[in-house]
Amino acid sequence: MTAALACSALASTLTLGTTTFPAGATPGGCITSYAFTQGATDGTYQYKVPPSGGRITSWSTNTTGGVTETSLTLLLLRGGGNEYKVVNFDRETLPNPLPAGGVATFQLPTPWTVTGGEQLGLYGPGTGVNCFYTGGSTPAADVLSYDMTAAPPGIGVTYPTTSLGMFLVNVAAELTQSLDAGITGSVAPATITAGGASEYAFTVSNSGVSAAPVIFTDGVPAGLTILSAVAGGGACTTAGQTVSCTMPNLEAGQSAPVSIIVAAPNAGSYSDTATVSALSGSLADTNPANNTAAATLNVNAPALAPVAPVVQCKVVQLAGAPLSVAKLVIPALNCKLGKVTSKASKSVRKGYVISTTPRSGATLAAGSAVSVVTSSGPPKKHKKKKH
Repeated sequence: MTAALACSALASTLTLGTTTFPAGATPGGCITSYAFTQGATDGTYQYKVPPSGGRITSWSTNTTGGVTETSLTLLLLRGGGNEYKVVNFDRETLPNPLPAGGVATFQLPTPWTVTGGEQLGLYGPGTGVNCFYTGGSTPAADVLSYDMTAAPPGIGVTYPTTSLGMFLVNVAAELTQSLDAGITGSVAPATITAGGASEYAFTVSNSGVSAAPVIFTDGVPAGLTILSAVAGGGACTTAGQTVSCTMPNLEAGQSAPVSIIVAAPNAGSYSDTATVSALSGSLADTNPANNTAAATLNVNAPALAPVAPVVQCKVVQLAGAPLSVAKLVIPALNCKLGKVTSKASKSVRKGYVISTTPRSGATLAAGSAVSVVTSSGPPKKHKKKKH
């Protein structure tokens, strides 16, 4: 392992921490029942998981001056300042003989999925293994955080810490990062009569191990009128027939809906193809094969003779859309605008939809009422009364 970060913006791995002695530095023993982590660094090293997260499969420590078959525990910690909490840990034993290269690497029994802000640490059993380096060319900005009366590691155990300058923790780990953006799509109702409206419903997913920004792009077929475009966890813009939505932080294993409501003035078959991609400069997409989805809307011409139409009220995704759009879309899908109320929201802009009742996806009798809750803006802060 190397001391410096081993990645560019598009790389799939980076090294957290370091197992390289700074020039002239002295190794320090772990000391019985001490827990160590890196409170701060000079920027050359990174012990903390970046916001995008990832997966750790192995970790290493420099064994120079160590004793064979001495135990050492890797800590995954969350917190900062004067207290850290154990998120995960892995206890290993230095090999016999010690590795010729001076660095022992251990494979985790089960890879750790880690999130932004978590960081590496060590728990020492005592002499026979080094937990840190100090002095020499180590910058004063490299600050060690340690708890000298640490309890044995356990999930949820907390370590109140104090700090010392010119110290680096003797641990490193390979962090794998990846984005696998995918998309599926459908349209409902799939068949309508000219003059009606329908919803292209897409689901954008991230099957990778890291959170990443994802771009959704849809060239809505000519001949359709875009009434609204809303993305869960993101924002959409419309330029002509093109809808673009950005999900700035799609978490690993999570998905987000994109709802595009269209009106169809004329009969025809309208095949809509949407794509997803990684935001330029972020993680590369490891599986472009699932980046496209299509759905076809069939629009029939009005019947020549009066026919009793079978119409239904279709509730679609309106959360995040302006109330003005909701007032347009709800009647277009054979529903009736019900009661409109408002409540405070930290995340939804004033005048935009928070939720509907019934929820998106419901199919009701034509003319059914759909109630809307809109945002009145952030909650007001109440001043504390002086006693």
